[in-house]
Amino acid sequence: KKDKKTMYVQRHEHTMQLDPVQIADRTNGLSLSMFQEEFLAFQNDKTPLNFLACLRIKGALDINALQSALDGLIARHEALRSVIVLQADRPALKIRSNSEFKLCEVDLSGNSSAEAEALERIQAQRTIRFDLKNDSLMRTVLYKLSDDDFILSIILNRLIADRRSIRIIEHEII
Repeated sequence: KKDKKTMYVQRHEHTMQLDPVQIADRTNGLSLSMFQEEFLAFQNDKTPLNFLACLRIKGALDINALQSALDGLIARHEALRSVIVLQADRPALKIRSNSEFKLCEVDLSGNSSAEAEALERIQAQRTIRFDLKNDSLMRTVLYKLSDDDFILSIILNRLIADRRSIRIIEHEII
């Protein structure tokens, strides 16, 4: 009778030798996935499907450190530097080599209903369509409610994000 370890080794001795994965050429646009193509084809002009993540930050905040964290995030994830272009009459994902990303800051600290106004603005931002050809497919706004209370909203276009990627981004920023 063979133990599980021996069976595992024997089963894997006969695996195929695969060629290494080649890095895709980034100088031209990359083909969209079937989901992305369908999403573009059936996207409703009135209701953009964007993902939203909000992080409440309490305490002192170094905005330069937050900007650096977001810059690092964008540097690591190509999708966050992407735009949609036409290539041979088909949409393609064009990855920009660098991103001129600037965190948008809104100071609501003088407003007695700062939190309510921030939440209203976040919901309004969520419904704004992305300019797929020219804009980053991620928008972030930092709402300052007081000197030690902030809301960071991150809105991602569904072409480059899903719920799991939102959780990854939240984790990387925190």
